[in-house]
Amino acid sequence: IGDLARSFAEMQAAVSELVASQGRQIEALTTPLIPLRDDVVVLPVVGELDQRRSEKLGQGLVDGAFERSARVAIIDLTGTRVTKDRAADVEALQVLVRAFQAVRLLGVGVVITGMGADIATRISDSDLDMTGIATEPTLQIGIDRAARVRDGGK
Repeated sequence: IGDLARSFAEMQAAVSELVASQGRQIEALTTPLIPLRDDVVVLPVVGELDQRRSEKLGQGLVDGAFERSARVAIIDLTGTRVTKDRAADVEALQVLVRAFQAVRLLGVGVVITGMGADIATRISDSDLDMTGIATEPTLQIGIDRAARVRDGGK
């Protein structure tokens, strides 16, 4: 019985580690920071945002921009949706905006693309400071802007 109990405990630990590993892999896939060029990164944000996910996205953005010595970070919100909870949406957006400001402190230009009317409304209805953060209607226009920024233009 003792051997059976130890075997069960070992199996339970192995399953727990496997589940944790898969969770980390899924998390990495849902917060990809994609190098577009040597010094330009893109963070596509898809789905609904909550505060925990925004924190992961923001931290990944700051860390990734620093590690890659990025000059421009494009955050594409084309696939992002708001929820029915305005307060929760604003909290999640506050976390992201703080990350955008942190990236700017690293000397990285921030360009937000694909922002829908619902997200723009949430931002404008709140006290979020978007100073210094450029916006463009589409990812392609944001990429063009990033090319101009990295080439020294505006």
